[in-house]
Amino acid sequence: MSLGLRESRQRRAQKRRRVLFRWLLIVLLIGGAGFFAYASGGDLAKRHIQRLEENIARQNKELAVMAEQRHDLRVELADREKEVEGWRVRYARDVPQGALKTVIESAQARLNEGIVPERLLFLIGSASQAQTCAPSPESKRFFVSTPLFGGANDSVSFADGGLLITASGQSVLNAEGKPESWFDPAHPIKAVFTLPGGKAEFVEGKLPLHKSILISGNEYRFSLVSGGRGFVRIAGVRCDYP
Repeated sequence: MSLGLRESRQRRAQKRRRVLFRWLLIVLLIGGAGFFAYASGGDLAKRHIQRLEENIARQNKELAVMAEQRHDLRVELADREKEVEGWRVRYARDVPQGALKTVIESAQARLNEGIVPERLLFLIGSASQAQTCAPSPESKRFFVSTPLFGGANDSVSFADGGLLITASGQSVLNAEGKPESWFDPAHPIKAVFTLPGGKAEFVEGKLPLHKSILISGNEYRFSLVSGGRGFVRIAGVRCDYP
């Protein structure tokens, strides 16, 4: 009886040891898995951090290169601006403008016509501000030719008939949008100054217009203004030309 009881107790003890062993084994497996996962996760985290640090380093390097390029571009832009300003100053200094440009162009035209440079230089050197002009201008008016009008009273003459002046322009439109015979003073006109021998000089633009003509040793200064419907009034004064 006591022998059977002893064996029963031994079996229960062995069963408890086996159960305990299983639990210990499970705990060890779980612990090992957890340690492995922790170690793997730490390694992955380290590699991720390393990649991030490498990306940051690469981006910092790229930013440094871009900052250097931007600095170089700013320096180059400043140099180009200085170069442009230098050209602008030289252009303003060396290229004729305004009245000087007109004088040079006129001198070039006279040279092209065959005037010898010595003669031109003499005339320029002997020019002066002092001029004797007629006491009052001579005023006349004439019709401006248009696509619908031309012929009668469309010219005037000065310098004892030696200078013929005509003009042409656009027709004015009526309320229905149709062209009339007379010119529209709101648009440019073209005035033609025909000298003896047939040579012509021109002036073109919106009124008033101004023109200076040299003829027979005199300078004629003209001003053209609107002279009423269809008309232009021209006033000319004669001055001695030294």
